[in-house]
Amino acid sequence: MNTDPILFKIPLTDFDLSVLPIDGKLLQANPDLLREAVVQHLSERFQPFGGQTNITVHDGQLTVSWIPTSGADSGKLFQYAIELLNRGALVEAEAILLSLMKLERPPALTAFNLAMLWSDKGKVDEALALLKTEVEEHPESADVWNALGIAYQRKGDRVLALEAIEHSHEINPENPYTLRNLGALLASDNPSAGLPYLKKASELLPKDVAVAYNYGKALLECGHTSAADAVFERVVRLAPYSGVGEKARAERTRLAEVALRDNGGPLRMDVVTYLTEAMAAQLFVCKIVF
Repeated sequence: MNTDPILFKIPLTDFDLSVLPIDGKLLQANPDLLREAVVQHLSERFQPFGGQTNITVHDGQLTVSWIPTSGADSGKLFQYAIELLNRGALVEAEAILLSLMKLERPPALTAFNLAMLWSDKGKVDEALALLKTEVEEHPESADVWNALGIAYQRKGDRVLALEAIEHSHEINPENPYTLRNLGALLASDNPSAGLPYLKKASELLPKDVAVAYNYGKALLECGHTSAADAVFERVVRLAPYSGVGEKARAERTRLAEVALRDNGGPLRMDVVTYLTEAMAAQLFVCKIVF
């Protein structure tokens, strides 16, 4: 049994204060209270992992040392890292994943998630190096090939990105994230080529407004204005005050204005109603912002 400690450090300023039961402003104003609250929280979180844990805060640096003695479960520590990723606590998650990578046998998907994190943070070269190793070790993983393709795309290599994502699609034609990325990549050059993949991705990920918006844009660029408007309407309904929701609302407004100009004659009441509602929604957003 390897008893070398898993050690990770992060600046205390990068710790997610929202998980603590005390108001963040109060904690920031009282360094001693902040230190005690963070140490207590992490002690409670690490207790189910087994092993021995030592948590210290010194000169604004949080240090956690975990010794996985007999019965300790590094898989639980990995799941904690994934929880941090999902919560957006990337600095903490990265530190834990890096420490787990030093184990003789890291938990499954440790390298994959670390590579994804690096890719999202713009550490594309580091992500590519790790993902190239991952596809060698897991050549039948659609997720790994998909992640490799995204990293290549972020690197600016569209050819290798397309090859990797297409290979992911060959392995698993129903993978919604592969469909999403393949559709977006193809649609950037040829909307009609990306359209069927975006349509399928939108069906498999019905609450993913980014996928729906890209599907609507592809429909629009292919001349399917009515279908595009229906998709944009769904995006606005799902996320009315998000950035993508505002973009979808702008597309609907533009389509309504075009319909008014093209039809001429008396105003269609459905168009007038839509424009009125769009204006009201925009005013409501302004009230929230200001």
